[in-house]
Amino acid sequence: MQTGEAFVANRGDFGKLDLTGRYIVPPLFDSFQSFIGERSLVIEGGRGSGKTTLLGYLSYRTQFGESYGKNSRSDIGVCLRADSQFLRTMTGLDHDEDYWLKVFDHYLALYFLREILNAIELILRKKSPNDPLVMDLAVLKGFDAGFPDNYKDFVTYVKLSQNRMYGWLQNGAHSDEHPVFLPCRHILAAFMEIVRESIPELSQSRLLLFIDEYENLLAYQQRLINTGIKHSGQHGIVFNIAVKRNGMPIKETIKGGERLQVTHDYKLISIEDHLLGSHFSTFSAELLLSRLYSDSSHMKSIIGLVELSDPRPETLKVRLGNDYKKRVISEARRLLPRPSHDELGSYAISNPTLLRQLQLWIKRGLESRNEKLLMESFILPDYPSASVVCGAILMQKKGVTDASMLLEELGKHSKGEKSNFTTGKEWIHNFFLGSFIRLHRSPNTPIIAYAGFDNYVSLANQNVRNFIELCHWAFMNSEQEEGGSGHMIKPITPLLQAQASRKAANELFREVSGSGDFSTRLQSLANGLGQIFKAKQESLTQSEPESSHFALPGGCDEDASKLLVEAVKWSVLIPSSETKTKDPRIEFEEYRLNPIFSPHFRISPNKGKKTEFTPTVFNTLCSGDRSAISDIISSFSVPEFDTGTQHAIDFES
Repeated sequence: MQTGEAFVANRGDFGKLDLTGRYIVPPLFDSFQSFIGERSLVIEGGRGSGKTTLLGYLSYRTQFGESYGKNSRSDIGVCLRADSQFLRTMTGLDHDEDYWLKVFDHYLALYFLREILNAIELILRKKSPNDPLVMDLAVLKGFDAGFPDNYKDFVTYVKLSQNRMYGWLQNGAHSDEHPVFLPCRHILAAFMEIVRESIPELSQSRLLLFIDEYENLLAYQQRLINTGIKHSGQHGIVFNIAVKRNGMPIKETIKGGERLQVTHDYKLISIEDHLLGSHFSTFSAELLLSRLYSDSSHMKSIIGLVELSDPRPETLKVRLGNDYKKRVISEARRLLPRPSHDELGSYAISNPTLLRQLQLWIKRGLESRNEKLLMESFILPDYPSASVVCGAILMQKKGVTDASMLLEELGKHSKGEKSNFTTGKEWIHNFFLGSFIRLHRSPNTPIIAYAGFDNYVSLANQNVRNFIELCHWAFMNSEQEEGGSGHMIKPITPLLQAQASRKAANELFREVSGSGDFSTRLQSLANGLGQIFKAKQESLTQSEPESSHFALPGGCDEDASKLLVEAVKWSVLIPSSETKTKDPRIEFEEYRLNPIFSPHFRISPNKGKKTEFTPTVFNTLCSGDRSAISDIISSFSVPEFDTGTQHAIDFES
């Protein structure tokens, strides 16, 4: 199998898979698992952060699967993915909300009953596959007189009831034909009591219900689930949800005046902070190596006897150790090498197209100062990273007093002496990446500055799916065979990695168009921001070369605020606390365009100087008005050679 195919599966499908041996337990899982079953969990994370796969690992399909009895939990974990298209059939049709509450509650009861029965079947296959299960279910007739009183017939009855319900919904959900509605929490409590009495292996089991993509539920459906959360723990049943950021705006239950309270009713778990934390780089390296090498001898030489799917504290402690992290990250960096600044500079100088752009830039800088020095004096092949930033420094009015001063600093740098290139003004550190990216004038020219394992981790920004997508295209382009036989896989060249980053970024940006009810405006907002940051990147002075985040000190209107909430929910924007505020008394959030889009817009993923938008400007960016947004973007655009003047963005003055 080719290496690229190892990354094809980038989304968890808990409904069909036993993840035994394939799930990499997050590094901070030990602290997380102490909460499982003890109280309701609200697992929050961005799109592609690994919520669905985590629920698949906690479900009975994995816990009672191939590795049953080895580090597995005795609780019955059942997952329901909220299918918005199906759930929206449970509304309207001249029925009031109370009627649909009963319908939805009945649907949940049948779904969870059938999943519990599937879990029991897995247990029975391992325990005594030939012995029929004896279970007295007569007490359940109190919910529906048609219920059989033996296990075998009950399984069939639940399946038929579920199918009848789907048909009833499809044919108009007429009230005079509705089934006997089952109260979900009550019938599950009664059935679980029978299960615990009938199956010794499950005598202490709790029922853990996980609702994935909770934000897809209708408002009344969310209130019903909230009610389950409010009363979690009763009869050993615990409701849990997985939700995108800003995906739980409703805190009310079905009981008037009753609301959920964080801490008191549930534990809020951020999958990025509480499960990955500062260890995303190590986790990404483990993911990369496990996909490529599987159980090969080379993999074992790197991780030793560590099992990545082992949730035991002693195993997690080893994985958090410095020696272990150094080994896995070192191999990941070998597979996805990152060019140094000097290697990038040499690439630019040896590439005729990029070299021509650098020559024009330096020449324009000399002309703007009326200098007679030769352009070639500022391009030293042996000191390429310093050469790349010379154009930007010459264009800056405050950078150097004259070109001779810059040439003098370049001479010091070439002799290994202290200079403003590496100390003091730190020109290379501050201006290299922005300058290097700006040399790429053709939209089809790959930018190898995006290459490297560490850069892929930065682009992914704590998002597992984004990292997998980057790796998929990088190794797909390489057309190598995977390392299952034990051989070492060859490194992916920076050029192939760059092409892959652009391909992944383009695909993920296109997906914004499918992000909920506001998808068109979300994509318009993301495109507007990306084009503005690109325009700032284009400045010959490079005074704001790595602009990728913004703040709204003046706020925005209600409509823009709603879109902002959706942008965070769908991970188009990443919120964070305000940084570098001039007045420490002022605190407000800033937002970063998702770094994964950086190769699409050909901008730096780093957080450089922040842009502050006034209400009028940001409201317009959120409006979806193409003409007005285009005017704003145009105001940032710079000519091929500019004077270095920064564009104002406050259109209200």
